[in-house]
Amino acid sequence: MLIFSNYNDIFDLLIGEEEKTLQAYNTMARQSESLAHKKTLEQLGREEIRHIIHLKGLRKKYPGHEFSSSFQVEAEQVEPNPDGLEKMSHQHILEFAIAEEKKSELLYRDIASQIDDREVNDLFLQIAQQENKHRRQLEKMLSFEK
Repeated sequence: MLIFSNYNDIFDLLIGEEEKTLQAYNTMARQSESLAHKKTLEQLGREEIRHIIHLKGLRKKYPGHEFSSSFQVEAEQVEPNPDGLEKMSHQHILEFAIAEEKKSELLYRDIASQIDDREVNDLFLQIAQQENKHRRQLEKMLSFEK
């Protein structure tokens, strides 16, 4: 259970998640033996960078804005262990990335459903859609691995 009392709490969490995913994509791209997979992973990394920049900009717009009351978001607390990506097979790395994208998408949707500010709500829903798109791309890549 995640508890948020202000926008900074949300943005700090989400920026951290995006940065972790970006790092994983960069590692996977460096390891990829397939040029097509490498390009896809690099593109996914660029998408994560855009999310980070957008979230940081939005955080500046709502600095320290306290909510009238804290709210809770149920989010999957068990996450794949990103340690050892360098030693994982390409299939396992893709599975890790798929799990990260799915977790991020669900978190963005959960938060969007609980925020009254329309602009912030729309942003989280847009990013959730992008996370869904990334997950589908990765699932397609994984299907070719098997």
